Amino acid sequence: ILVATSCKEEQPPIDTQKMTKILTELHLAETYAQLTPIDKGGYLVNNTDTLLSLYAQIYKKHQIDSASLKEALKWYDLHPEQFDKVYENVLTALSILKVTGLDSAAKITDTTTLISDSALAIIDSNKMSQRFKNRLRRTDTL
Repeated sequence: ILVATSCKEEQPPIDTQKMTKILTELHLAETYAQLTPIDKGGYLVNNTDTLLSLYAQIYKKHQIDSASLKEALKWYDLHPEQFDKVYENVLTALSILKVTGLDSAAKITDTTTLISDSALAIIDSNKMSQRFKNRLRRTDTL
């Protein structure tokens, strides 16, 4: 008895480019919330209200919810090579944002400005332009 199996590669619930944008924005939201702590009787704590608001904006912008994000994260966890590619792109996008002057998350108040499509457009199949590679090398040696 022969069993036919599909050779079609399993696709992630959220494609890699969209997942890169989502995770990049979530990391920036986390940073922003940490940079804007709330004073609780002499103790500074993370600004969870702001963080939850930013998460809601990111979910709305990308037309997802927390359940679909969790599902995608579980899928990527089971596919570490694809997850590594996503995080390489996230780190590249964050580096580009740093180089282009958006290194202070405190300046960012709207999630639509957290990461621009033009910054992600520079990342094309894990390739950055030589100009940005050189700029990143210069800033890393400072």
